[in-house]
Amino acid sequence: MLYLFIIFKLKRQINEKIQNCVKNELGSLSTFDQFFIPAGRSFFANIQSSIFSFLSDNRSLDPFLIEFGSFYENLKRFYNDIIFDEKNDKEYDELISQVLNSTYVREKEKDYLVHKDQRKVNLTNASSGQQETLPLVIILKTLTKIHSKGRGFTLYIEEPEAHLFPTAQKRIVELLARTFNGTENKFQIYVTTHSPYILSSFNNLIYSGNIKNKLELEGKKNDKLNKVIPTKEQLDGDLFSVYSLRNNEQRYLIEKESNLISPTILDSVSDEISIEFDKLLNIDFSNEL
Repeated sequence: MLYLFIIFKLKRQINEKIQNCVKNELGSLSTFDQFFIPAGRSFFANIQSSIFSFLSDNRSLDPFLIEFGSFYENLKRFYNDIIFDEKNDKEYDELISQVLNSTYVREKEKDYLVHKDQRKVNLTNASSGQQETLPLVIILKTLTKIHSKGRGFTLYIEEPEAHLFPTAQKRIVELLARTFNGTENKFQIYVTTHSPYILSSFNNLIYSGNIKNKLELEGKKNDKLNKVIPTKEQLDGDLFSVYSLRNNEQRYLIEKESNLISPTILDSVSDEISIEFDKLLNIDFSNEL
């Protein structure tokens, strides 16, 4: 028994030394626990219980897929205990319900979504949007409640908008903001997206953070601001970066003057559609004349 204790102590000391070396070289964020949340999350809704634990030793499969599946599988087992904790952020839980348009429960190793009319739907029969989003919200919720060995979490999230209406996409961004601003753990979050709704939603939260900083410098109250954007969702623009990737080139999209996402990237497609529609109107009315 003493031998095992000594081995454990030595292993912990070695891990701490490695973490300190990495931290000194690369900064504190480099020691955060890393989690990759891939696209195609609806795939996991149809996977039977414990299959990822069974496949974890199979090296022929994508290691990121296996790691995510095993992690997600483990989190689901105690999600019910977390979601019914009286100390929960009720607004956070309400956002999850709005995104899913239901409440997630796990009974006898099976996943269900319970709707407002009390219909209980097996996850395998849920919509693609619900299947795609459930793994993401479960991970966000549980990571706000568990302790990080690396003093924080780094999340890489692919396409959080997949199969969601614009309103639900906005709610996802609000969840991400509340997760980032939470006091339980420190977060670093990377998001890849093709959705202008995701960018516009982030832009509003950054703008609210800019206004908050301005009001605080002027010694003014921000009650009106908090009614529009809750404090827990306001983002500090100085902690936010946005890049577009195209033809092997990157472009930084935060404007220096406004500290907001460039309207060019937000409105480019809308402008093209509007111009095209105006041309059709001209053709339509010119024929009438």
